[in-house]
Amino acid sequence: MPSGFKGRRVRRKGICVITFVSLLTACRSAPEPIAMPERARAEVAAETLAYYAGSYELESPEPGTLKLEAGDGLLIATLDGQFAGLAFYPESATRFFAIEQPFEIEIAEDACGLTLFADGTQTHAERVVD
Repeated sequence: MPSGFKGRRVRRKGICVITFVSLLTACRSAPEPIAMPERARAEVAAETLAYYAGSYELESPEPGTLKLEAGDGLLIATLDGQFAGLAFYPESATRFFAIEQPFEIEIAEDACGLTLFADGTQTHAERVVD
């Protein structure tokens, strides 16, 4: 029986069944979640954020359009069926990160494309004319 559990074993029809009577005790001893470190935020000019705003077509098996809007010192992203109004904060002039989800965006300096980093994958996107 796993350590930290108090229970008993009952044998029925050749099957060993473990009944747990103190599952709460085991849950209380679980480690606390690790807090993500605070990331430094860069200041990016409003004109630069407005330049990045637009629609970007994702190059993935499931096509989609990532829409970026310029906000107050950040970019606001919407991806149909995935998320809406997700804030991306600048880490540099071309690199942005989200706090609510483990996503990052790196925008090409000419803003003709970007790379979306999510769940350990990189998805490229080309800018489309709105």
